[in-house]
Amino acid sequence: MKVKSVIVLGNARSGTSMTAGMLSILGVEMHESKKVGKHPEQNPKGAFENVNFASITGNMHKDMTKGMPPRKIREKYDSRLKDLIEIHERPMWGFKSAVTHHFLPMILPKLKNPHIVVVFRSLLPNAQSWMIHMKDVYGKKVGLPAALENMSKSQVALVREVNAASGPKFFTTYENIRANSWKEAQRMAGFLKVDPEPKKQEILDFIMPKYTTLKS
Repeated sequence: MKVKSVIVLGNARSGTSMTAGMLSILGVEMHESKKVGKHPEQNPKGAFENVNFASITGNMHKDMTKGMPPRKIREKYDSRLKDLIEIHERPMWGFKSAVTHHFLPMILPKLKNPHIVVVFRSLLPNAQSWMIHMKDVYGKKVGLPAALENMSKSQVALVREVNAASGPKFFTTYENIRANSWKEAQRMAGFLKVDPEPKKQEILDFIMPKYTTLKS
């Protein structure tokens, strides 16, 4: 069986966990952490986030925001990324992190048969959810204008890097998954060339139609 390496991309609080969870049900080994964490309300069904990849991409992003040149970031993390990929690789596997898109040119060449899955969310609720996340998880108060700017800049970078990347790409939205999870699951399954039918009820049970962190 040919390896498929699936990368889930999207802004923080845009639906990457929900998307990764659906991919996991469809058979993509996400190597997700089973730890619930201190804020289960943020992802009540789980984050479906590999702690190793989340940690390394998070550290790379910190170095980037501090002004470290891309060449230095590559030198610092190149061998670590190769080791992580070698350890986690399976016939169909993947990972997600809200900052991975900044480093696609560095990561993609190391993957066998990369498949990119991108999830978008409408900017205003994305920014509002991120504000709540920053307050509840990190104790940081972020105003709406600043949150909108942050999410907007991140989305521009996401689109730019995905557009420049080669290989199969799948696009979905938070809103479409919430509105019709089975239709989106069928589309994802077609992208991955797997049969979704045996997992239909599990997919339908996974999505929580009334779930939201947004306060009315």
